[in-house]
Formats: sequence, C-alpha cells, structure tokens
Amino acid sequence: VPNPTLAPVPNPTSPPVSSPTGSCSGHEFRLELQTDEYGDEVSWELEDPNGNVVIQGGNYPSGENFIETTECLGSDGVYTFKIMDSYGDGMIGDAYYKLWYDGNVVIYHDGQYGDGETVTVPGGEVNAAPAGSPPNQAPVAAPTGSCDNGGHEFRLELQTDEYGDEVSWEVEDPNGNVVIQGGNYPSGENFIDTTECLSSDGVHTFKIMDSYGDGMIGDAYYKLWYDGNVVIYHDGHYVYGESVTVPGGNVF
Repeated sequence: VPNPTLAPVPNPTSPPVSSPTGSCSGHEFRLELQTDEYGDEVSWELEDPNGNVVIQGGNYPSGENFIETTECLGSDGVYTFKIMDSYGDGMIGDAYYKLWYDGNVVIYHDGQYGDGETVTVPGGEVNAAPAGSPPNQAPVAAPTGSCDNGGHEFRLELQTDEYGDEVSWEVEDPNGNVVIQGGNYPSGENFIDTTECLSSDGVHTFKIMDSYGDGMIGDAYYKLWYDGNVVIYHDGHYVYGESVTVPGGNVF
C-alpha cells in the first residue's frame, strides 16, 4: 500500500497518557512515542512475563501525537512491548518510538514496522530481526573479552543488507580519536559481532556510514551495547550515515 503524503501538522496533539509513578521499587519502564499524522491508527501495549497486559495506549486523535509515559513494573523477567498500526503501513516521516528500562535505552526505532512489531524488555530483541546464520561472516577486529583490568565493554552487532561492501563504521573516544573501526566487507550480506574494551571514560561516538548514500534495506540492522546495557537497536534507514552517543543512545 503506497504511503500517503505526509502533510505538515503545526501543533501536534499530546493526548492524556498514564502518569509517571515517581520513585520505583520495581523496574522503571519509559516510553517516548512520536506518531505521524495518522496517530489514530497507532496503539501499543506492554505484557508481563505471564502474558498479561499491564500498560496500554491508543485511541489517540487523528494527527501527530507525542506520548511520554513512565511506569513502575512490579515483576522481574522479560516483558513484551507491542506496537500496532490498524492501517498496516506503519508510521512515516519523523515518527519514532523509544523505550527505556531502569534508565537504560532498550530500543530506538522508526515507524517502518508495517502492521506492527514486538520488542523484548529488557533486551531489545525485535520480532523482525534476522534469525539463523548469515550468508557471510566478515572478518572484524577480534573481541577483547571482558574488561578485567578496567574500562568499558563496547559491543556491536551488525547485519548488513546485500550491499555490505558499502557499509563502514567507527567509534571515536571523547577526544574525537578513532579507537575502533570496521568496513571493507565483501559484497553481499554480512554479519558482524565484535566486542572491544574502551579504556576511556566519557561519551564515545559511534558512526555508521553508507558510501552509496541509501542506507541499508530489508532486515538489516545494527545494535550497540555499553557495559552490558543496550544503547540502541536501529534499522538501516540512515541514508549516508548517522552518529550515536555511547552511552546515551542519542542519534544525530
């Protein structure tokens, strides 16, 4: 179904959502959701480890909506966040959603999910993520293992599309020096999973680039961790490239 034309909406509506709970004796869950102009098509819910819906949202007005809600989850274990689109075309334009768990980013994703998708919380595993062994295992920097002597553990998981030779990436330290990098992968799909120990404190910058300027398509994605916590899980819709703060998960 072709995407409808996105008309500018000057004043997005912010509908009522669940109120933040303040201090939390369990696990703090936070959702930030920016819909497109068809916000009335969007709904979401969060299921506890037993499959019971504990939080949900929807019935938003037609037009752009911005939703931000924080809830305290009483149970341990893996929750499931579900986002759905009644029309079946996902969200377009600058729409996105972002989830946190105990202050850590679980996922930052745009609205290109068709009729919907699910995400594990915590963990950030998306139902559309590729499964099984990839076609090519490209050579990458050897993992350093755990940071036994101090530092911060950085991990990258990258699934390219069939134009893997167009993809490159690097990590800069707080002073702008490149400390890890990858690229020159074979043509075709490539799967990269590498772990490195960062010796510097402070905010690092991860940059991913596409030499052709069309980003990655299909089921391609990348996922970053910092000291065992998910920083971002993102698809390949970044055109020439994008940068992500590590930790933090802010995209620019």
